[in-house]
Amino acid sequence: MRATTNPSLGAAVLSEDEIKAAADEVSREGFVSGAVAATAASLLLVAIGGSGGGVSGTFLVTAFALAGLAGYQVVWGVIPALHSPLMAVTNAISGMTAIGGMLLLAHITDSSSSLSLTNPVLTTGAAATFLSFINIVGGFSVSTKVC
Repeated sequence: MRATTNPSLGAAVLSEDEIKAAADEVSREGFVSGAVAATAASLLLVAIGGSGGGVSGTFLVTAFALAGLAGYQVVWGVIPALHSPLMAVTNAISGMTAIGGMLLLAHITDSSSSLSLTNPVLTTGAAATFLSFINIVGGFSVSTKVC
């Protein structure tokens, strides 16, 4: 098909092939920008992991980075029809994360007499519990239309 001009508007009307090529270019640009952002985040996390903590620290940061990137890609690609079931599953996972964080905090408070935020296990447990409860409350608010 060829592009034609609409005399009443004075603008070119694109053919189906040209519209498809333009949509493909926009999709490609979005993919490239997402890949660049994911690469930058990965390099930052690798630099953080390599800066200290030895092999186990690097392993944990790498696992965190891969899980974060995979999770981001999965959630970003969800079609609207699957949004509610996916959110139900993520809220259930947040509930398990909150319980795990509270158990971690309980274990730390039983085994040590001081509650210092310099302890990375305590900080991680507190952050997991806090962020999980934000997600749970937000999911409850949205599903019951409180907000």
